[in-house]
Amino acid sequence: MLVCAIPTILTLLLIRPDEIDYELARGAKKGGEDARPVRPHALLNDRPLLIFLVCAVMFHFANAAMLPLLGEMLAKGQAEAR
Repeated sequence: MLVCAIPTILTLLLIRPDEIDYELARGAKKGGEDARPVRPHALLNDRPLLIFLVCAVMFHFANAAMLPLLGEMLAKGQAEAR
């Protein structure tokens, strides 16, 4: 982990704060009259994002259900994966 953390930290130190456009990063339209950021509830209107969210939640629910079974197998001494 340390080997991967060092290049990441060095790369982050190369980013100059004046290069960051905070309004654009938060979803504001560049050069528009109304340069306000997108509201969080607007994300719920993004269909691909909602599909991804549902898939991620379903994956975590399915993964969490398998943890007790794996723990039971390891506790019995049957650590072989089936």
